[in-house]
Amino acid sequence: MKSTRVRVYYGNPDLASDIQPSADFIRGHSSSGGKIKKVTRAAENGKRYIEAELSPGLYCYKVHYPAERDFGIKYFYLDGNDVYIEYTMMLEPLVDGAFMERAFSGTTDQVLDRFYSTDDIKGFKTYDTPALLHHAHDRSFTSIDELCDFCEDIAEKHSFAHVFYPIPPTEQYGLRTPVMVFTNDDVPKGATGSELAAVIKGKGIREIMLITGGMHGNEPAGWEAVLAYASELCGDYGKEVLDAFGAVVLMPAVSADNMCSFKREYPDGCNSNRDLLRCEHEGSRAQVAVYNMFKPTVVINCHEDVGVLGLNDADLSVNDIHNVAVAFNGQGNCPTYDVKGIIDGTVHIKDHEGMQMTDKVIDAMNDMGYRAHHYQIPNYFPASEKGYAAIRGSYAFLLEMGGINSGKFNFPLRVHGHVSAIKLIAEQVMARHGGIAAKVCAARAAAAVKHFDESNRFILGLDAELGGEDLSPSIYVDGTFKDEYATKKWQIACIPTQTRAIPTAYVLPSDASNISKILELLDIHGIEYKKLEKGTTLSLRKYVITPSEAYDLPEVSLADAEDVTFDNGAYAVSTDSEDAYLIAYLFEPDSYPSKKGLRISLYNMGLIGEQDVIYRCELDNVIR
Repeated sequence: MKSTRVRVYYGNPDLASDIQPSADFIRGHSSSGGKIKKVTRAAENGKRYIEAELSPGLYCYKVHYPAERDFGIKYFYLDGNDVYIEYTMMLEPLVDGAFMERAFSGTTDQVLDRFYSTDDIKGFKTYDTPALLHHAHDRSFTSIDELCDFCEDIAEKHSFAHVFYPIPPTEQYGLRTPVMVFTNDDVPKGATGSELAAVIKGKGIREIMLITGGMHGNEPAGWEAVLAYASELCGDYGKEVLDAFGAVVLMPAVSADNMCSFKREYPDGCNSNRDLLRCEHEGSRAQVAVYNMFKPTVVINCHEDVGVLGLNDADLSVNDIHNVAVAFNGQGNCPTYDVKGIIDGTVHIKDHEGMQMTDKVIDAMNDMGYRAHHYQIPNYFPASEKGYAAIRGSYAFLLEMGGINSGKFNFPLRVHGHVSAIKLIAEQVMARHGGIAAKVCAARAAAAVKHFDESNRFILGLDAELGGEDLSPSIYVDGTFKDEYATKKWQIACIPTQTRAIPTAYVLPSDASNISKILELLDIHGIEYKKLEKGTTLSLRKYVITPSEAYDLPEVSLADAEDVTFDNGAYAVSTDSEDAYLIAYLFEPDSYPSKKGLRISLYNMGLIGEQDVIYRCELDNVIR
């Protein structure tokens, strides 16, 4: 077999630094392969390099600092046809708490050239956003300051663009959280978010689209795509969009602190995309505040997933080559779903208009040259971006581009994929000429509980069902197909397993242990509540809660109705509200079948303790 001489130049650009990285060749997978021992280590023109004669097969090289906290990996496949191959990987200077692990990692050039090239993507373009303009050749992404400057520059140049900040600078890093609003409505420059929303919503029922990025701090293509879409709205495309939408609201930096530290989760370990009911963190509160202001009819969340990083050691194949995944909200407790029909089996979630829109987006992305499929998650999270928007009535879509933990690997393609999918969703909304807004408005009104009805049920648990299948081939690291026409079934949580009738109100004694925190949380979500005077007597049913050791989810039963007198007063939350499902998620103790850590109900959050009681009212016209 012919061997290939492979040389890798590496180093710290600060050549005077005492801390320089090391480099190794590894045969096979980076985590399970063995280091190549026969290696030449030298320097040329001030740059270090390693060099080795390697026989055909799969290899990678890893460049790392002594602590191996900050590193880069590159896979390459040798077929014996090349005499010499050269690579370069320069790491940024090491700093305490460095966060760019796995930057530039990806699979082999053969796979990238064949399946991740931009040459065959119809209409591919790059954008004038900070990361693509200023950081194309380093290991940095758009900083929060650059992001804010970009947003403010657009607002300064265009009368239809506005910027506001829904919360003060973050407590941890002092970072700003900008929100951009694009609208043809006559709004003065410098208007607050509330002033913008008042004008926009005051014009009647219209489409309002909210697009978010930066929820997870290590998914940079999402926030860059929101900036890129802002740039698109400043041209001819924007004229068409703003003629059809009352407003397009962009929130590119939901979790600014996480973006700064390039972390998926908050420092306390909380997944930021599971916090939108508890709202313990600033990013969550900012996003909920923006939602309350504008009550969007359509919501799009921009994320990244694992992409093509799954190498199979056994046969040297790459087990996932998609680069676009799309999902529509997949739970039943949503105003725009026929919940009764879902429960009795006459209606299926797959038949929802939003699911059909998702299918069309996936087909169109594939026609463009992407490999798109359904985002295959068998569960749903009402405290996630997509789930939260859905239970409040929006058509909610999730976009996942393949690339999480991949640094700059194919970054322009990931950004363009996001923007393309956003445009395809917007195109379908525009084609309905306000139809989605009308449906959302009617559905929100119908969600309000005017009268108690045993058939008006809240879904407490859903089982997954196979929702369909996508083309899902895998390939070998030399760029040839392993199973070109393979398919994979995807799941959706859509079969109700337990339900409970929604009451006309929930009641908590005013001396409940965490009542002030509960009221603060209701205020954050914009949920109205009524203070009941001392000595108030109501006919109520008590929730009998038996804690479970294995889960946060308790066993719950309902006591018979009885007259309850509140010597110290109480607080009542009526479900005669368009947010009846949101209210039920908070107050039903077993509202979501979660494992420990997913804080959905007040009980699940720890705000209702074993010493506290929750009551429900099943009478009409008692609490309004």
